[in-house]
Amino acid sequence: MSLALAAVYARTRAEHVQQLGLADPALLHVLINDSSTEAETARAARLLGFPPGQTVRVIAISGPGNVDEPTARLRKELAAATGRRVVAAAMSATTAVLILATSGAPAVIPGSGLAVCVGSPVAVEQAARSWHATRRGLRFTSLPGRRWTTADELGCLVALADVDPAHVNALPDVQAISKVSAGRSGRNDLELLDCLGRFGSIREVASALHMHHSSVAYRLSKMSDVLGYDPRTPEGQYRARTALLLWHLHAR
Repeated sequence: MSLALAAVYARTRAEHVQQLGLADPALLHVLINDSSTEAETARAARLLGFPPGQTVRVIAISGPGNVDEPTARLRKELAAATGRRVVAAAMSATTAVLILATSGAPAVIPGSGLAVCVGSPVAVEQAARSWHATRRGLRFTSLPGRRWTTADELGCLVALADVDPAHVNALPDVQAISKVSAGRSGRNDLELLDCLGRFGSIREVASALHMHHSSVAYRLSKMSDVLGYDPRTPEGQYRARTALLLWHLHAR
């Protein structure tokens, strides 16, 4: 009975995926799997419509629910915007992969409702390496204002995704960020710290958050007591920005 149900479900899902215009997940899985042989990778790329050596961008996406339909919509929008071949398939209930035949990074498509990380340009035969990098980069989309990012933008920051979470949680600076978050105005304070790391100037932060600069200075002064250092200094800004990033990646 289990085997019969599995066969029926697989056939139904395959028909549903085909109707959405998505690729065969098994083929994409072979293409982005480290354990695939060179021959298997080449065959999967050819069956997906990519000639040998084709330069592609591997795109990792995630969503809060079933990603089949949002992925299909994003695939169509990317194909229309770039005029290039793009194939896509869900790898799990909440994660999907898209392969776009281009060397240029696609422009942000607003309103997709998905978290997106675009990989660096690679030959299609190296899609597995790019997929692992974009999966790591996808974790950075939890940061404020970064629902769509690229591996090129993240650069060496992507290495922070590999830090041992237990080690991160033991860091006093990260624990201080947790205390700030747990405060009465924690969400606003974290947004303020994030803006301070991005803009550097209290007046620019005030303008971005629609606050008076004196209010921003007051909140930062109060946070200094919790953080144990002044985030308004150049060293403090860098320290707070790094601690906030690590907290978002590993501790929240």
